[in-house]
Amino acid sequence: MLYSSLIYTSASLPVIHSPRHQALFFSFRNKLASNDKTCITVKDKTISESESLKLLGVTIDTRLNFNDHINCVCKKASQRISVLRRLRNLIPSMATLQLYKSAILPHLTYCHPVWHFCRASDTRRLERLQERGLQAIFRDRQSNYQQLLDKANLPILYSRRLADICILTYKVKHNLCPSTICNLFQKSNRTYQLRQTDFGLPRFNTVAYGKHSLRYLGPKLWSNLSSKERLASNLKAFKSQIRRRDLSSFLHMCMCHS
Repeated sequence: MLYSSLIYTSASLPVIHSPRHQALFFSFRNKLASNDKTCITVKDKTISESESLKLLGVTIDTRLNFNDHINCVCKKASQRISVLRRLRNLIPSMATLQLYKSAILPHLTYCHPVWHFCRASDTRRLERLQERGLQAIFRDRQSNYQQLLDKANLPILYSRRLADICILTYKVKHNLCPSTICNLFQKSNRTYQLRQTDFGLPRFNTVAYGKHSLRYLGPKLWSNLSSKERLASNLKAFKSQIRRRDLSSFLHMCMCHS
C-alpha cells in the first residue's frame, strides 16, 4: 500500500511524545494496513502518529477532507455571530457589517484556497453561517441569501475562494510566489496565442486527489478568463477585475466544457 507521511517539529527539544513533535500519515485508502498507531523513532526519540495536525492555523487531517478545520472555523465564527446578534439593537447596521468583515469574515476565508476542496456539506455549512451573520447584521429574516449578499456587497464564500485561486494563478504566472508554489503548476511553452498558452492542464488519475486540486483548477479557471483579465498590467488591476466576477456559475460553465 502506498502512503506518505509528514513529520512536523516546531522545536528540536529532546522530549518524547511532546505535542511539539507529531507525525501524520496520508493514505489513498480508508485505513492503513493496521489499526495500531504507528510510531517513528528519530535519534532515539519516539514520535507518535496523529489523526490531525495544525500548521500555520490550518488543521490538516489524514484524509485531507479538512473536516476538523471547518469545524473549528464554524465554531469560532458562530460564537462571534452570536455576539453580533446581542449587539444588533445597539449598533447601526453599517457598523455591524464592518465588525463582521473585520472580525468574522477573516476566519471564514483564512487560507481558503488550501481547503477549497472540502466536503460539499462543509461548503454549505460555511454559506449558512455567513447567511446567519448577515441576517443578524440587517435584522432581516425575510430576504433570501442572495438578497442579503447584495445588501452587504459581498460574494458567496465559494465564489470568493475561486477568485483567490485565480489571483494565486496570476501570481504564479508572473513569478510573484515562492518557487515551491510556482512548481505546483505546469507552465506551457507554446509561442502561439491560445487560452492555454500560459498553463497546461495536468493529467490526473483520480478526481479526489487529481482533478480536485489547485494545480488543475487554477489553470482551468485561468483558461476561461477573458484576454483583458489575463493580460492585466498589475496585480491590483487583476484583483479589481476578478473580484467583480461571479465565479461560482463561471466554474460550472467551465466544467461543462471539460
